[in-house]
Amino acid sequence: GSMPIGEYSLFKNAQILDAASVVVFSLWARALQARLPKSLNMTSKVGVLGSNLVDELIAIKALSTWRGQDVLVRCRERCGAQGLFSDNKIIDYFVTNNGTITAEGDNQVMLLKVGQSLIDNPPDLGLSAHPVLSRLLAPLKRYFRIQCERINEILCNVVNEDRFSAWNHCGDDIIRLTQIFGVFAA
Repeated sequence: GSMPIGEYSLFKNAQILDAASVVVFSLWARALQARLPKSLNMTSKVGVLGSNLVDELIAIKALSTWRGQDVLVRCRERCGAQGLFSDNKIIDYFVTNNGTITAEGDNQVMLLKVGQSLIDNPPDLGLSAHPVLSRLLAPLKRYFRIQCERINEILCNVVNEDRFSAWNHCGDDIIRLTQIFGVFAA
């Protein structure tokens, strides 16, 4: 007989991961909003926020919009041709999210900026208040530290004229570094 698509593990597992990641990004965004100074307005300078908060704001914008794009594409595909109908709003969200990816700066460029900040001043990724999370994320924390050291070594051992080549060569690793930072920040 017929089986609802929601019963297929391939569909259900992806949907659970999508829902969980959207919830995590939402909670992270709310936590960041709570950390913003109450007196902050549109004319305030970014410097009053502090570099860690600015790095997190850039990271959540980039990582959540990329993840949102993945979720929206999957939703649209699962709905078949009906996912293209504006009544279902998926396409509207897709277009809006796509614009947000490049608004305020392309995500990759913005994450490279955060990556430079992370390399220059590696953040404390400690989760000492959460021993279970700390043990669970220890390998990722070690990987983050090793990546920072490796990238920093590459960038420090080049002649000024060749810095762009070295930086360009490390681009994917720097983006990966910011993604790891995003996991810890979230």
